[in-house]
Amino acid sequence: MTLYLELGGRTAIRRAVLATQAGDQPAPQATLEDLTEFLVFLFGGAPVYEGPALHHTVSAICQGHSGFDRLADELTEALTRSPATAALARDVRQVLEQVRCHAVRGPHPVALSAAVVSPAHQHRFA
Repeated sequence: MTLYLELGGRTAIRRAVLATQAGDQPAPQATLEDLTEFLVFLFGGAPVYEGPALHHTVSAICQGHSGFDRLADELTEALTRSPATAALARDVRQVLEQVRCHAVRGPHPVALSAAVVSPAHQHRFA
């Protein structure tokens, strides 16, 4: 069974996307529809995604890594709120993290800092 089905399908994903819009500046309806379609694809509910590039869709909802963190937290909470889906929170977050670099168009700062080689270990790579 796909994560899409375990989460409750398109209806649950659409509801979760709408739940992220509780703030002062709601995103345009087209953006919410595009994000819903992308998440349906991402969680295994559609074989292809033919919408706009993810960074175009997400830019109307969040900016940078901290914005993506907020969006991922809100989506994860909304999708795993019920007892039937609570155990899926880790899986949902893991799938969302796989597209972070596409959504914000850059690697996460933590990944960059982990890639820095300390001077004590530089001799191994010379």
